[in-house]
Amino acid sequence: MKKLALIALGLFAPFAIAAFGQTTNATLSGTVLDPQGAVIPNASVVATQIDTGQDHKAQSSSDGQYIISNLPIGRYRLSAEAPGFKKLLIPSIVLQVNQLAEVDLKLAVGAATEQVTVTEEAPLISTEDSSIGQVVQQQSIESTPLNGRNFWQLIALVPGASYTPGGQGTATGGSSLRASVVNVQINGTGSIWNGWRMDGSDITEYEQGGTNIQPNVDALSEFKVFSANMPAEYGQSPDVVSVTMKSGTNSLHGTVYEFLRNDIIDAHNYFATTSKNVLKRNQFGGTLGGPIRKNKLFYFLDLEESRQLQGITFSDIVPTDAERTGDFSGSTKTIRNPFTGTPFAGNMIPHDMISSQAQFFLPFMPTTSQATFNANQVLNITKGDIKVDAVLTGSDHLLARYSIADNHETDPNQFPALKTQDLTSRAQNFAFNETHTFGSRWLNEATASYYRDYFVFGPILGGTNYTQEAGIAGFQETELSPSFPYISLSGYSSFNGSGTGNFPKSNRIRTWQYGDTLSYTSGKNDIRFGGQMWVQRHSFYNGQYQEGQFGFSTQFTGDAFADYLLGLPATVGRAYPLTLFGNRAIQWAAFFQDNYRVNSRLTLNLGFRWEYNPFYRGINSQTSAFEPSTRTGFNPNSNGKIIIPTDKSGHLLDPTAQPVTSQLIPLFTDRFDGTGPLHLPESIRKTGPGLYVPRLGFAFRPMNDEKTVIRGAFGMYPVFLDTNMALQWAKVPPITSQQSLNNPVPAPVFVNSPATGEFFWSNPFQFVGSSLVAPNPNPGQPCTGSSWPGGVGPMLLSCVQPAISSASAEMNHTMMYQYSLAVQRQLFKEASMTIAYTGNRTSHNQLIDTPENVPEPGPGNIQSRRPFPQWGVASIGTTMGIANYNALQATFEKRLSSGVYALVSYAWSKCLDNGSVESSPPSLELLHRNYGPCSYDIASNLTVSSVYQLPLGKGHFLLGDSGRVMNAIVSGWEFAGVLTDHTGQPFTPTLSSDVANTGISGEWPNRIGSGKLSHPTRTRWFDTSAFTIPAQYTYGDSGRDILRADGLVDVDATLKKTFGLGESQDRKLEFRFESFNVANHPTFSTPNATIGSSSAGKVTGTLNANRIFQVAGKFYF
Repeated sequence: MKKLALIALGLFAPFAIAAFGQTTNATLSGTVLDPQGAVIPNASVVATQIDTGQDHKAQSSSDGQYIISNLPIGRYRLSAEAPGFKKLLIPSIVLQVNQLAEVDLKLAVGAATEQVTVTEEAPLISTEDSSIGQVVQQQSIESTPLNGRNFWQLIALVPGASYTPGGQGTATGGSSLRASVVNVQINGTGSIWNGWRMDGSDITEYEQGGTNIQPNVDALSEFKVFSANMPAEYGQSPDVVSVTMKSGTNSLHGTVYEFLRNDIIDAHNYFATTSKNVLKRNQFGGTLGGPIRKNKLFYFLDLEESRQLQGITFSDIVPTDAERTGDFSGSTKTIRNPFTGTPFAGNMIPHDMISSQAQFFLPFMPTTSQATFNANQVLNITKGDIKVDAVLTGSDHLLARYSIADNHETDPNQFPALKTQDLTSRAQNFAFNETHTFGSRWLNEATASYYRDYFVFGPILGGTNYTQEAGIAGFQETELSPSFPYISLSGYSSFNGSGTGNFPKSNRIRTWQYGDTLSYTSGKNDIRFGGQMWVQRHSFYNGQYQEGQFGFSTQFTGDAFADYLLGLPATVGRAYPLTLFGNRAIQWAAFFQDNYRVNSRLTLNLGFRWEYNPFYRGINSQTSAFEPSTRTGFNPNSNGKIIIPTDKSGHLLDPTAQPVTSQLIPLFTDRFDGTGPLHLPESIRKTGPGLYVPRLGFAFRPMNDEKTVIRGAFGMYPVFLDTNMALQWAKVPPITSQQSLNNPVPAPVFVNSPATGEFFWSNPFQFVGSSLVAPNPNPGQPCTGSSWPGGVGPMLLSCVQPAISSASAEMNHTMMYQYSLAVQRQLFKEASMTIAYTGNRTSHNQLIDTPENVPEPGPGNIQSRRPFPQWGVASIGTTMGIANYNALQATFEKRLSSGVYALVSYAWSKCLDNGSVESSPPSLELLHRNYGPCSYDIASNLTVSSVYQLPLGKGHFLLGDSGRVMNAIVSGWEFAGVLTDHTGQPFTPTLSSDVANTGISGEWPNRIGSGKLSHPTRTRWFDTSAFTIPAQYTYGDSGRDILRADGLVDVDATLKKTFGLGESQDRKLEFRFESFNVANHPTFSTPNATIGSSSAGKVTGTLNANRIFQVAGKFYF
C-alpha cells in the first residue's frame, strides 16, 4: 500500500495546484440537426457567458452530438453554425449547479450570414442525469425568510431533508447564529455525515458535522443538494450540499444591508410566566463585485457583522434558606442520620456535622431569592469572503477564494456566582481552482483547498483550584488549568463548573485537499477521471474533570442536599487533563465517470470509485482499542486488555504523549497489549487494499422528447469515520488515567443500621491513593481496603479501576448502499413534477460510547461483578450498527415566471437502525434490542416554498396605467413564505434509577400497554401507566424510540417592497418585514420520559420559537 501511495503521489506531483475536482460547474450537451432531423457533423457550437464575455466552444461529432463541460453556472448565449445553414442563436440559457443540461439545436437551411434567433428557457428537466437532488435557486436564497440568515435552513426545502430548529427557551432564541453542528438530516442520514462543498472545495467539519464556513446569504449564487446517487467524483459522505459563490462580472454590482430583531415586537414564550427576555440583534454588511480588467480579471467580496444580546432566564431549584443551615423541619422528607440509621431529631442536621467542603461551596449556590434571574448572552460574529476569477489565456482559467468566520461568545452560568464562560472560534478556507483546455475535447481541472478551524472554550472561574481550597484531597496532580469543579445534586440545580463539558478545552481542525480531474468529450461520451487526496489533522486539548466531578443523590439521608451537607457523595471522578491529542490520516481516492449517450433517448451514467481511507492514527501515537477476548482474535487470553501503539518490543511509541504517561506505563503493563507484538499497524485497525465502489445509473426518455425522463441508479458510498468518535480513544491508561468511584450503601445488617458508604467528600480516594497514578499492590486485581473508621463493615474497592473510552479492535468502514427510481415530467412551460422512490441500507454503522464491561443484572457490588473488574465502565465506539431508509418522495417546482415561483416537497419515509450515531443501548449485549426508528426519523414531511410578485403598477394588469407617484407606491411588492409540516421525532421512556444494578443509566421500563394517546396534551403527552418499573435486578422489556413527540407546524413569511432608483434595474432600495412562526403555533418539545418521575409525560418547552419579527433594509447597485 505504501508503494501504491507513492505512485499516486507521483501522479499528482506535476500539478502545482490540485484537489477535489468535485466541480459545481454545469455541462451542456445536445444534438445538432437539420430541418428534417438528420444529424449535422462538424457544426461549431459556442456558449458565451453573458456576465463575463467568455466563450466555451465545441464541435459536433460525426453523429451530430456536442458536449461542453465545466461551464460556470450563470446566463449563457448559445450559438451554432455550419456550412449551408443559417446561424442559430439562443440569446439566454441559465445553467444551474452541477446541471447536465441537454439542448438540441435545429439549424435552418440558408446562408451563414443569416441568423435565426429563438427563445429557449433553461431546460426544466435534466435528461442525462440519474442522481437525485434539488437545486435551490437564487430567487429562494434572496426571498425566503431565514432566521439568523443561515443559508443551510434552505436545505429543508429538499424532499427527504428535515431541519429541526432550537426552542425559544434556548440561548439561541429560536435560531443559531454561531457556526456549529448543522441539524439537517437528508434521506435518513445523520447530520454529522452530510458533506459540504463550496466552489468545489470541501468545507465539511469532520469533528462535529456541518460546516463552520457559513457564507453570507447575499454572496451565494445557488446551491444543489445531492440527496442520493451522486456520481463517482464525490466521496467521503453519502450526500453533499454543493454551494456556489457569486463571481465578479464586467459590471460593478453590490449590496448594502442591515437586518434587525428586537424582543419588543416578538411574542411571549408559550410557557413564559415572566416578562420577555431581552433580544437585540443587528446583522449588517454588504457585497461588491466587478471587473479588475474587463473580460479578463474579476473580483467579488462580502463582509457581514452580527451583534446579538440575548437574555436568558434561569429558574434554579435550590434548597430553602433554612435547609442551607441544616434545618429540614419544613420538609416533608424524613432526613436520616447515616451514622446511626435513625432520623435526625427535629429533622435538623447539627451544625457541627456540616462538612467544611459543603460550607466552602455553599456561597456559590443561589439562595431562594436569587433562584430566578435573568442574564445576558453576548455573541459577536464577523465573516467574509474574497473571490478572484482570472482568464489567464483563452484556454486557462484561475479561481482563488478566501473565506473566514470569527466568533466570540460569552455565556452566563445558571449559578451567577460562577460568572460567565467565553467561547472563541475562527474558521478559514483557502480554495484554488485552475482549468486548462486542450483543443475542443480535453479539459483538465486542478484544485487545492485548505480548511482550518479552532474552538477555544474557557474554564469556569479559571485561575484558582477551588477543589484544593475546599480541602478535598486527591487532586494535587490535576492543576494544569485550575478552575471550578462540577457538583450535581439529584432533584436540585447543579454547580455547572468546568467539569460539565470538560472545560477548558480547545479543538483545532485542519484539512488539506488535493487532486486533479481530466475530462474528455467525444460524441456519445462525457468522460471524467482523476484522483483526490485528503490530509487531515485534528488536534485537541481537554481539561476533562481535572477539578473533580461530585454527584450527590438521596441514598444516605433521603435528600441530595442533606447528603451534600454531610459530605457524602454518591459518585466522584477525577482525571488528568489531556494535553495535545487527536487524529491524523492521509486518504486517497481515484474515480472514473462516463456519461454515455447510447442514443437520443437513453444515457448511461457509469462510474467507479476507489477509496483508501485508513483508520486514524493518534497524534503522538495516542489511540487505543478495547480487546475483550470474547470478540477478537488478536489474543484469546487478553482478559480485557487495551491495545495501544508500540514498537516490535512492546514499548510505547511515545512514552511522553501525556504528562503522566511515563508514570502509568509500569503500573498498567499487565493491562495492555502492543501493536508491535500483535503485528498490527499504528492505527491498530487494518485498512486493507481500499474500497472499490460502483456508481451506476440511467436516464431514459420514454416519449422521445425532453418533457419526460425515467431515471434509476445504484451506488455504494463509504462514509468518513466520525472524528468525534476517534478522539475518545486516547482516554485510556497508560496514555492517561481517569477514575470514577461509586460510594455504595452497604446492605443493612439490622433495621436502622448505619449507612455511611465507603468514603467522605474530604478524601474520597483515600483507599485508592491520593495520587492518580498510585501503584496497585495487586496489579490487575481488585483490592480490599480496611474497614471504615468506626467499624461499619467490609468494603470492596478497586485500587486502580479507571473508566475507559476506547473502541473495538475490530472495526469496519461504514458503507451505505443507495438505490433510487424516479419519474420526472414537465407539466407546462415553467413547471415540472417528480415522483421518486429512494432507499438506502447502511452496514457497519458507527455507534459512539456504547457501554461495555457492564455486569449482568444482579445483587452485589457492581465493580466486582464486571466482566473485567480491573476496569470501570468502558465507553466503546463500534461499527456494529445497521440502518435502512425507504421513502416515497414527490416534488413540484415552478420556476419564476409571471411573478410566481413555487417549490413543493413531500416525503413519506421510514428510517430504522440500532443506534443513531450517539444513541446506544444500555449495554453492548442489548444491541439487538435497540433496533427501532432512527432518533431523527420523520414519517411524513411536507414543505411548501413560494414567491409571489404582486402584479401591480406599470407593466402589470392591475394599475398598469399608474402615474409616477402612484406607481412608486403600488409596484415592487413581493410576498414569500415557507410552510413546514412534519410529524414528530421518536423518543424513549427510561428509568431514573439503576434497577438492574449494572452501573448504567437510561435503562428501559417494562411496557404493559402502547403508551400512545389519541389526543395528547402538554400535561399528559403519553400514558405513563403503560410503563412500570421492572423487578429488581432485571432489564425492562420496553424498547427504543417507541413514542413520538409533537410534530412541527411552522409558517415563515416575508413581505418586501422595492423602490427603483433611476433608469437602471440594478439600482434599487428594498425594505423587508419578516415573521417566523407567523401563526404563533407552539410545537412542543419532547416530554419528560423518565418513568417514576412526578413530571413524566409532561411537556415543559417548545421546539420552535414563538412568533418572531425581523425588519431589514437593503440597497442594490
